[in-house]
Amino acid sequence: MIINSAANCISLLRIFLAIMMLFVRPLSELFFIIFLACQITDVLDGYVAKLLLE
Repeated sequence: MIINSAANCISLLRIFLAIMMLFVRPLSELFFIIFLACQITDVLDGYVAKLLLE
């Protein structure tokens, strides 16, 4: 698999973070930190894709 754009890399990071949430105690501090990171990568993914016209 070839990763050919920044937006795709950010999306893969978000998928990895979402999987990590499955192994963290629900509603813990770490859970919310990972959740916030997922939200930030979602915004960044959209911004980068729009910026690069992908």
